Amino acid sequence: MNIATFVVLILFGTKCEFFLSYTDAVGNICVALKGIPPRGQYPNPVRDRIADTNALLAERLNSLPNTTFFSVDASLFVNSDGTISHHDMYNYLHLSRTGIPKLAEPLLEEIEMLLKNFLTADSASLGEPDN
Repeated sequence: MNIATFVVLILFGTKCEFFLSYTDAVGNICVALKGIPPRGQYPNPVRDRIADTNALLAERLNSLPNTTFFSVDASLFVNSDGTISHHDMYNYLHLSRTGIPKLAEPLLEEIEMLLKNFLTADSASLGEPDN
C-alpha cells in the first residue's frame, strides 16, 4: 500500500490570528489545532477569553472533515488556588522545561491516535486489509 498521509499540527497563541481553509484537493491530510493554554499567574479576564476562544474553535472545527481540535486541559497548569506556577510557565505565558512535557505528552498521544484512525479509515476506503 502506498499512502502518503500527513498530519499538520497548527499551534497558535493569544497574539496570533489564523485562517484555516483547505479543500479535498490537498489529499490525505489530517489537521490538528492545539488550543490556547491558560496564561497569567493569577485568574484574569484573558484566561476567560482564552477559554471562550477554545470553546468556539472546538465547536466550529468539529464539523470539518479530517480536522480535530486538541483542547488544552487547563488543570495541567492551573493549581487548585487558581494560580499558575513559574515552574510550568516561567513568565506565566510561555511553557518551561517542566511545562512542555505536560502539554507535549497528551498532544503526542492525540496525534498518534489521529494517525492510526486516519490510516485505518484510508485503508478501508481503498479496500485493503489493515496491518
